[in-house]
Amino acid sequence: MSARVSYKKQFIFGLMLLLTIGIIFEGAARIYEIPIHKCAILDSGIYDELTNEENEKICSDHGKILFIKPDITQNKPNQHYEMININSLGFRGGEIQKEKETFRIFVVGGSTVFGGGSSSDETTISGYLQEFFDNDIENKIEVINAGISGANSVREEFLIKNYLLELKPDLIIIYDGWNDADNAIKNQIDIGAPNSEDKIKNSLKNIFLELMAYYRTPHVINYVINESQTSIDYDENRLEKMSDTWKNRWEGMCSLGNNEGFKTMIFLQPILGTGNKELTPYEEKLSKMDESISVRYALEKLKSPLNELNDSCELTKDLTNIFDGIKEPMYFDYGHVGDKGNKIIAKEIFESILPSIYEK
Repeated sequence: MSARVSYKKQFIFGLMLLLTIGIIFEGAARIYEIPIHKCAILDSGIYDELTNEENEKICSDHGKILFIKPDITQNKPNQHYEMININSLGFRGGEIQKEKETFRIFVVGGSTVFGGGSSSDETTISGYLQEFFDNDIENKIEVINAGISGANSVREEFLIKNYLLELKPDLIIIYDGWNDADNAIKNQIDIGAPNSEDKIKNSLKNIFLELMAYYRTPHVINYVINESQTSIDYDENRLEKMSDTWKNRWEGMCSLGNNEGFKTMIFLQPILGTGNKELTPYEEKLSKMDESISVRYALEKLKSPLNELNDSCELTKDLTNIFDGIKEPMYFDYGHVGDKGNKIIAKEIFESILPSIYEK
């Protein structure tokens, strides 16, 4: 009888010990996450007209976005938050008909296209483009936000070939460069369509992290492991390979578009420190960080191949100097801008593509 009681006490003691250790780890994980998930928008000054609560809401809504990985990372359909809506096809914004009813434009890119830091669906680059077309063009034109956070050119190419083609695009606008440059600096391998084993691993990992959404320890462990696998350095051979594959990838996509009946336009995006923007003290501080300097250097490697794409693509344009002469704050980190920045970018894209739209 005493032995049974002793085993029971040991079991209860062990359970309490594990629970205590779990609570300690969870507390440490939440403390560790504070600077990682601090809302940078608050310090940047890009939304001085909004309250702190509204700025925090922009950050928190973006942090709630869920993803699926059937082949590549995609936005999980049917997500609705106060400042972000993802429709039933996985695109940011309102519902669209799968069957095309009018001239259809897709804007493809990473989080800068999706609108990381935008205060609404309408103040993304795509949202402003839609507004400009609605105001200036008599015929209806549909602009669809196909941005996915973290997407680089290899993921974007896969998305176009395997998902967007069936939606019959008339024009695909590529707005990228940052994530390709960032991956090259951090020596990360391009991720396109994984094999069967990778799909299983990704699915199990995503299910686990979603189930543990409110227990932060596994998320912090996952973050630390991923960060420990990256290195920031200049490897000229790697950067050269990155620029060559980037050019070849979009050259092939432009040729595909010419054969399939849609046009492709490529815009090289700005990041903090490109061009001659008058930096605010906050922006200047960010621009001097090692990672910012390194990625800016890598992004420069894409300017030459961008010019080489003119023969196969409908239009290419370097937007890295688009904020030249602007004094007010645009960036809240070294790549994302707010609503004002998105409107300036969208206006430049709109005016650049308008001749092709009229011709079409």
